[in-house]
Amino acid sequence: MSRFKNNPAYIVAGDMSNATPPDSRSTATVVGPWIRLEDMDSIGVQIKWPLTGTTTAATGAFDLEVTNDEDPNVSRSVLGPVAITRTADMTSSNPSGGTSGKAQFTLAGANFPRFKWGRVVYTRASGGAAGVLNVAVNVRGT
Repeated sequence: MSRFKNNPAYIVAGDMSNATPPDSRSTATVVGPWIRLEDMDSIGVQIKWPLTGTTTAATGAFDLEVTNDEDPNVSRSVLGPVAITRTADMTSSNPSGGTSGKAQFTLAGANFPRFKWGRVVYTRASGGAAGVLNVAVNVRGT
């Protein structure tokens, strides 16, 4: 029987505007926390961007970055993050000009990245507003 192996990792009130990325190794506007993927077999991502009260539509892309570094949270990481090839579900989750939206994607089976660590990133293309992106990420193993 499979079961969830971690508590969800969250991005809360992420800035979907043209703010400077918090992680100098990434061009993403919003960078989520690293999540351990080793010995896992699926990852589920739930996304919501409520732009209530704004007139600036969000356009951008969600990615999953991965690494095999021992601990990507330390400055001596050797490999650094690299984005996996987007699946159709990931691409259909991308904000494409709406003032609010929600989406989800799951990576499992052949689409599950076989790396030690992963994190969700959002790269802004245009529009957006500050403090509106919310993401929950959970992994599951057997």
